[in-house]
Amino acid sequence: MDDMLSEQFDRLLMGLGPIEQTDAMDAGPQSAAWRAIAESGFLDAVTAEEHGGAGVSFSEIFPLAVTLGRRLTPAPVIETMIARAILAQAGHEPPEGSIALGDTGEAAAWRLRDLGGRLALEPAAGGASIEFAWNGAPLRNLAAATLAARMAGAVEVVLTMTIDYAFMRKQFGREIGKFQAVQQQLAVMAEEVAAASAAARLAFVDDFTALPSGLAAAAKLRTGEAALLVATTAHALHGAIGISKEHTLQLFTRRLHRWRLAGGSGPYWGLLIGRERLAYTGGSVDFVRTLADVR
Repeated sequence: MDDMLSEQFDRLLMGLGPIEQTDAMDAGPQSAAWRAIAESGFLDAVTAEEHGGAGVSFSEIFPLAVTLGRRLTPAPVIETMIARAILAQAGHEPPEGSIALGDTGEAAAWRLRDLGGRLALEPAAGGASIEFAWNGAPLRNLAAATLAARMAGAVEVVLTMTIDYAFMRKQFGREIGKFQAVQQQLAVMAEEVAAASAAARLAFVDDFTALPSGLAAAAKLRTGEAALLVATTAHALHGAIGISKEHTLQLFTRRLHRWRLAGGSGPYWGLLIGRERLAYTGGSVDFVRTLADVR
């Protein structure tokens, strides 16, 4: 997806309201925020052209998923894109409103659940569900990819916020960002942010229906580790001000911890990828290469 569309998406999210109001923002199916997202046309980005969508590959919407994390948008936008593409492919008219994948992610009007060989679309308010066959990637993999991308975007903002604060806050007559110990901590944060971005991007394969568990596990595990370290270090450098209700930092770190635990925490995904490695008869480098070859 080109930079122009990414910029349009960013402007769309900015127009939904300031980050300071994200916790209170109504992202329900009838809300002004969700109507703006739905009317933008982005929700059918990955739906095939023959089904009325844009036919954009899953890998190309990675910047959009990261932007959602940067803006802390309280709506399952990428998840809805995926669900609408799946429903259209199965011959079902996608419903109005947001669609979550399984029980992970933000609140939604609908939930698409994996029944093992079949999917079920259920209204959150209760009622009849729609079931249909599915032989693609488990929904847990797709949910993990979207959460990883959100975390990758959020840690970028936390790093920038912390650098800005470190070179504004003075102690002993100089900015704390000029102290070697603080510079070391900022450097480690930057390394974690870069690793999170790389890991999350790997999970955005061209065809989301073929996303393997190994890539999803690596993305969720690595971005979760980065989220924990970046959030912890940011609060250490900000001091007490970072946890105050008036400061934006706590909005990001609270959301990072929520996303880190949603859809399975580190041990869950670590166990999954560990089992795959043990089942692989070759060396570890070759194992990693088999995952990368999926792209």
